[in-house]
Amino acid sequence: MSGSAVADAQIPACRKLLHRERFEVIHTAKPMPKSMRFLTHWTIRALLLGFACIRLLADSVSDEELKGLRKDAERGDADGQYFLGMAYAEGKLVERDSLEAARWLRKAAEQGHGTAQATLGAMYSEGLGVPKDEGEAVKWTRKSAEGGDPLGQLFFGDFYRLGYGVPKDDSEAAKWFLKSANQGSDEAQWLIGFCYEKGECVPMDLKESVRWYERAAKQGNCKAQAALGTFYATGKVVPMDGVVAYMWFNLAAAGGNEGAQKNREVVGRSMTPEQIGEAQKLSREWKAKLEPLPGK
Repeated sequence: MSGSAVADAQIPACRKLLHRERFEVIHTAKPMPKSMRFLTHWTIRALLLGFACIRLLADSVSDEELKGLRKDAERGDADGQYFLGMAYAEGKLVERDSLEAARWLRKAAEQGHGTAQATLGAMYSEGLGVPKDEGEAVKWTRKSAEGGDPLGQLFFGDFYRLGYGVPKDDSEAAKWFLKSANQGSDEAQWLIGFCYEKGECVPMDLKESVRWYERAAKQGNCKAQAALGTFYATGKVVPMDGVVAYMWFNLAAAGGNEGAQKNREVVGRSMTPEQIGEAQKLSREWKAKLEPLPGK
């Protein structure tokens, strides 16, 4: 066996999976909820983030790779434990088993795996594979957040927003939302944009709202794209521009946002075929190149 082959054989199976072309997608996997509500069902979002990783893996993971992932987990690799735990939670690669999911996620969480800690906290809040326990939910989510995990920061902020296991505190909620958003979490960026738009947890500031929506939209967050479409369609803070509004609604609709699909139709009724064609062209170009925002 060559030296390079030996070195490759020593790479944990989960690392090999992560170093495929799916690497960036796996680590920025996004939930696609239909609702525009806050994180009332934050635990579901936590699990959806992990499930998105498993769905991507399930598309092309071989039996040998799955065996390798299990070996990684059994020998103590935190990433392997996390992905195996999420596999049991989702039931995609193995039979669904919430007890096994919690067992492997706990192993990863105890090693300091931030996303595993956040997800374990979510499971304690819902009693999935573990007894329902508010104290444990807060403990693990706090560890995740204070350790710098953007998912944990997002959920810990929502604890403060809701007063779940901690005193209700809008300023603390905003602080943790911003920490997550500044780390690049598009969901947190959308959420802080929503906060500024509605005056939730922070003073209303539509310019700041647009700024955060733009950051999330650049990452493909369809809720942020839909929100920007509304801003451009109504001329709030930004110049009224039907072409740019149609573009954002079009991008959001492609991401599965039902409200954007309807708003695109409404905006399109007052546009010429040439304008619609221009908006569709902008959509294709923007999506392909991620260039600076049109209309600026």
